[in-house]
Amino acid sequence: MAGWNFNSSGAPTFGGIQTAKNGNNPVGAVWLLLSGENYHWRLIHGYDTEGGNYVGYKDPDGGG
Repeated sequence: MAGWNFNSSGAPTFGGIQTAKNGNNPVGAVWLLLSGENYHWRLIHGYDTEGGNYVGYKDPDGGG
């Protein structure tokens, strides 16, 4: 797909998330469920560094 870039990491860092969000790039995160064979995607929509390093995410299934 022309114009699409992606970066994949098995262990993303908070700094990597900050860099992506500061560059106005979407960040998707996958959570492995129980057996490791099932997974669920969420969209990280922001972060906060006050009092720690936190990310905000939206669950496309309505949670989060």
